[in-house]
Amino acid sequence: MKLSTFKRIQSQLPLASILSLVFVGMVSAADGSEPKIIAGFGSSVCDGQGDHFDQGGYIGRLTTRLAQDGWDVHDVSRGGDNTITIQDRWLDGDTPPIRPVAPDRYLLQHNPDYVLIGLSLANEGIMTDTDAKREAVFNRFRTGLQGIIERCRAEGIQPVVANCYAQSHFGPKDYEATKRMNVLINSWDVPSINMLGAIDDGQGRWAVGFNHDAGHPAGGGYDEMYLAIVPSLFQAMEAGKPVPKRTTGPGYAHLAASDSPALSFTPADPMHAFAQAITFRCEADGPIATILGKQSTLQTTTESFGKASRIIETDKPFKATVQIKDGHLEYQSTDSKTIRSTNPVNDGKWHQLVISHRAARGQTLLYLDGQLIDTIEQRLTPESFQLGGGPACDLREWFVYRSALNDYEVAELNDGRMIQSSLELYAPLNDDQFNASKPVKNLAQSLSEAIVIDGDIEVRTK
Repeated sequence: MKLSTFKRIQSQLPLASILSLVFVGMVSAADGSEPKIIAGFGSSVCDGQGDHFDQGGYIGRLTTRLAQDGWDVHDVSRGGDNTITIQDRWLDGDTPPIRPVAPDRYLLQHNPDYVLIGLSLANEGIMTDTDAKREAVFNRFRTGLQGIIERCRAEGIQPVVANCYAQSHFGPKDYEATKRMNVLINSWDVPSINMLGAIDDGQGRWAVGFNHDAGHPAGGGYDEMYLAIVPSLFQAMEAGKPVPKRTTGPGYAHLAASDSPALSFTPADPMHAFAQAITFRCEADGPIATILGKQSTLQTTTESFGKASRIIETDKPFKATVQIKDGHLEYQSTDSKTIRSTNPVNDGKWHQLVISHRAARGQTLLYLDGQLIDTIEQRLTPESFQLGGGPACDLREWFVYRSALNDYEVAELNDGRMIQSSLELYAPLNDDQFNASKPVKNLAQSLSEAIVIDGDIEVRTK
């Protein structure tokens, strides 16, 4: 048990309980069997309200997933909380409760090693009637969230932030504030999860069929929010991997012309919403990236609260190819849907490609150099991301996210800043060497690996 936490708890407990805590801590430390503890510390969405599958929301699903790896996940949330009202739930007796607090909803009594902070701008009051009030709420949330992060660290707990998410009553200004807050959180030195991209309808509201009511997801919505959590995030943090930062070195990978892909990444767990970003320089026509997987569909039922949907993978294969055709960038998929850039990209300059897939919304967006080219309606479950398999080209900075990116986040990436929320793979592709069947460097907070398929990759710096 962390000393600071023990000192706080001991003042609240009788002597027999204190001795019991000391004994248990000594035994656990001796045999190394004490599990690591993660606490979900937030409001009603973090608490799983509206989950008609009765799986405890994204925290409940995380509990099931990490139990197989020997981790304990505790739900320490209370509906209605924001950055102000949550302050009465650190430790019983610290602060007079603003509202009733169940005995198991005090954070420090769970003695967590990690805390997943799950609060929303909606509860903070972002849906207000003037720009000045909205900005005041924005600033209060920012300051309050930073204060929670700082106190967690002072207590010896490593924080993770679940970013701000959808709300069915959001208007354009509320959505803008949400996207702006999430970009800000991405700039902090704290791991974070892109909950908005998992369920966004493109206007800041829940995707149709994925919410229980205006403020909460239904079971299918919680499925999507859970899948935005990088499966090995906490193990990577435990191993000491830091929040990733953009690389600034000159190195990049030069791929020789080939009919076979050079690099491949297979996500550790199922993925629905996703984004892939690649910086490339190619002058000849041919494929530069491929996504393989299955087509998905919606399973919709009628519940007491209305229509409820969840994403179901079909047995129909899916292949999407990003290629240069007649000098232009083109996205073409198995379902015969195509997006094509207006401007040519075979100009000898570096370009950044972003494919962003909103699975719940059923929409793929293609960006080039920070600008949206077009969107198409489709729904897919990716199983493998591959680079190469076409003309000779130069590649650097390969990102794969477990959530869709929006226009604000794409612009940040294009401007050279880091978006690290739900990032499972960040391969700068500036390794000292690339060897067949070996992994490339991955700076994301995950234990996932992208593998070199074809060893004919040359390291270059000019």
